[in-house]
Amino acid sequence: MSIRDQTAAELERRAALLPDELAEWKALTSQNVGGLGIHTSQIEAITDFFEARIELHDEMVQELAEAADDDELAYIRSDLESELGGAYGLMAVFRHILAQRRDTDRYRDELNAADLVAADCYRPCIGSAVNWNVLKQGQFRVPPLTFLNARSSPQALTRGRTFKSFGFDLEGAEKQLPLPFSFVSLRYHDTSSLWSYCTIHHEVGHLLDQDLGLADELGQLLAADPGPGIDPSRSVQWGLWLKESIADAFGVLLGGAGFVYTLADMLLLPASEVAEMPPDDHPPPYLRISLLGALLRRTLIPGVDAIATEIEANWQRIYGDPPPLQAPYLGDCPAMAKLLISTHLVRLRNHRLRDFQPGLNQDHQAATGLAHHLLGEGSAPDAVTFPMRLVPAAARLAVRGVDEQYASGYAGIHERALAFVDAIPHDEVMAPGGLKAEQKKYLRDLARSARFATPKR
Repeated sequence: MSIRDQTAAELERRAALLPDELAEWKALTSQNVGGLGIHTSQIEAITDFFEARIELHDEMVQELAEAADDDELAYIRSDLESELGGAYGLMAVFRHILAQRRDTDRYRDELNAADLVAADCYRPCIGSAVNWNVLKQGQFRVPPLTFLNARSSPQALTRGRTFKSFGFDLEGAEKQLPLPFSFVSLRYHDTSSLWSYCTIHHEVGHLLDQDLGLADELGQLLAADPGPGIDPSRSVQWGLWLKESIADAFGVLLGGAGFVYTLADMLLLPASEVAEMPPDDHPPPYLRISLLGALLRRTLIPGVDAIATEIEANWQRIYGDPPPLQAPYLGDCPAMAKLLISTHLVRLRNHRLRDFQPGLNQDHQAATGLAHHLLGEGSAPDAVTFPMRLVPAAARLAVRGVDEQYASGYAGIHERALAFVDAIPHDEVMAPGGLKAEQKKYLRDLARSARFATPKR
């Protein structure tokens, strides 16, 4: 056998590993092994993404077999190894995320619950956008994939981000490639307390903002005419906080009071940090609590005004009067809440963010009812009609009712909440098959948009 034949045969074997691995993941999801069936659409998107890379590898293997001389053979071989390295580097990201559901039973049920909550936040909102003719049927249909990360806070990774966001040891071209769909990162220790999944409501809000272009229009409105109740001298700063404020608005709409309690827990920081005006895109903690209260009141749900007042009063008890730098902005919060939740947007065909969840009163009643059960004080609501996204919110409302024996009380809430998630009917194979032609083209074009080999000639 010639060196050319040997080299082509060797690289063909190496290139076959990726399609074999993808086929294995596809088989696991189609057979719903370990509950992986709920990831059918995501595995399909991953497979479509890599098929374009696999075609490139196959083309280069053929080029090896047809190389004019040993020098060209060496160049093609080197380029193909670089392309394989880049592709397997990207696959390592997906393998790491998917393997969190396979390596151990410790996180499997909790991650499945996170995926189902994220999907129940994302898919109905996208469905509304399709019904309003904001999006075409099938656009952005793949729900976000959740994973666990050793970070200090949860994070949304939108399609506008790149593989660099995962923090893996990838090389330049791989790091800069945009993500094929969106992800939500949770902290490992969030899996011990299902009520902490209320952060998913906020993170999905970022994904919806990015998919629907909401910040652009709201930002223009804020800059052009902030409206009564928002001091124009502060509208520029509010614009810098706008994306996080939109995500908080979705958090309130999708998770209600349970979301606000959860975020208030996360904002319990040293007084020196609460008093700062940090130069980042999040409203500072004291002001953010006021904005959350205003958003909750803006839902007009009976009884939530008292909850907002309770949270604000507890905050003031801990931290005292508003920090001087933040105090002027507190008066803007009711008007900002109105802008965020109640503005009819051209981008949404004259709908409001509030229209994504028209049944807010029923949501609050459902979450309150489930909270009693999670405390062990009554029978479970009908799981058949219960929204998956409200289980973390109900769990946080239940936590509020624990006033002694905290360890056992919290453990009971978590276990009952996880069991209730499992009782809610959902597709074993969630969003099965059939990516639209435009989605397939997007994934293929994205996959072929980067070359990982460094030009040598």
